[in-house]
Amino acid sequence: MKECLIILLLAFVLDLYLGDPVYPLHPVRLMGHLIKKIEDFLEKRALLTVLGGVLLLTGTQVIVIGVYLGLLFLLSGYAVLLHIFIVYSSISIKDLIKHGKAVLARLEAEDLSGARNAVQMLIGRDAQYLDEYGVARAAVESLAENFVDGFLAPLLWFALGAILADKIGLSCSLGGGVFILFYKVTNTLDSMVGYKNERYLDFGKTGARLDDVLNFVPARLGIPVVVIAARICRLDWKKAWKIGWRDRLKHTSPNAGHTEACVAGALNIRLNGPGIYPHGRVEKPWVGDGTEQVTSQHLKQAFYLILSSAFLATALCAGLIIVF
Repeated sequence: MKECLIILLLAFVLDLYLGDPVYPLHPVRLMGHLIKKIEDFLEKRALLTVLGGVLLLTGTQVIVIGVYLGLLFLLSGYAVLLHIFIVYSSISIKDLIKHGKAVLARLEAEDLSGARNAVQMLIGRDAQYLDEYGVARAAVESLAENFVDGFLAPLLWFALGAILADKIGLSCSLGGGVFILFYKVTNTLDSMVGYKNERYLDFGKTGARLDDVLNFVPARLGIPVVVIAARICRLDWKKAWKIGWRDRLKHTSPNAGHTEACVAGALNIRLNGPGIYPHGRVEKPWVGDGTEQVTSQHLKQAFYLILSSAFLATALCAGLIIVF
């Protein structure tokens, strides 16, 4: 298990300092290309159906994990490096904060148009209708929501896979590698076809439901992680706990609202709420009891809160590996 502990910690350090560079052979980018190819293949055969969604999920998982096992066989002498690369490529805490800082820079320069453009890369709502408070609020929401599936969940699934494999006498890194790739394929598939529109309502259902299942525990675990981070950052950790459990299900997703509600409580702000989307206005409930006028200062606090949460999440997953 010492090997898996090293893999996890080095991957975190790499992500923290190097971020997630964009290049053609990035594993997640390759997953996206594969999903699109299979989707096009199924569309030509009139299989954008529930059955087609099952085939898409199954086919993508089999191919990705098959390629991983093939590389592991060919590069057996470099297995540790391969696993560090896989885990590093599956988490993205630095890029999450980097995108938020791009919004902050535009807000502090009083460039509302530039801030809208920067935040539009992170959200689904139409940013052109947001004032400076709405832009900052949307950036905080993105940080909070994406912390789970962009960082906590993949690390947790790596740790769980490593523990399970070790318990049944297999290589911990093999188990961790399979589990984190299985999670990442599912999450990528959900982000591409998990929409509730005419095209994807049936086709994306299987991937979306599996993504909900895989994020169920990480999302709920995110509440105590963010609460402890709020205490470390000298924010309102008691309110983070209260609002986290009270408002966690006010989101359309069964998992996305947990850390969002915690962050709202910790910063004493309100998140979510009504918004304009490409298809029209959506009346979402507010999360939190604080102010709607989210400022650059709140956004800065969110950076420290999410970064602290990332350190705690890494320590938690490392602790699971050590203990079990």
